[in-house]
Amino acid sequence: MTAKIDLLTLQLFVAIVEEQSIAKAAEKKNIAASAVSRRISDIEDLFQVELLHRHSKGIEPNTCRFRPARARPHHPG
Repeated sequence: MTAKIDLLTLQLFVAIVEEQSIAKAAEKKNIAASAVSRRISDIEDLFQVELLHRHSKGIEPNTCRFRPARARPHHPG
């Protein structure tokens, strides 16, 4: 599996969230819905997290909680 995290994939993710639908986002971007769904699934597999909650009334972003990397303390020398 090769996940594509490129500008198009990010634009597709935003379109899905805005439209609350993969099919509508795909139509808006003139891409097959199956290709859009595959890109999002690949990213979810890569990060092992569900980015979108799919339900009968559409799609909404999952409220994933990522732990930010801890910054190393700066020790002036």
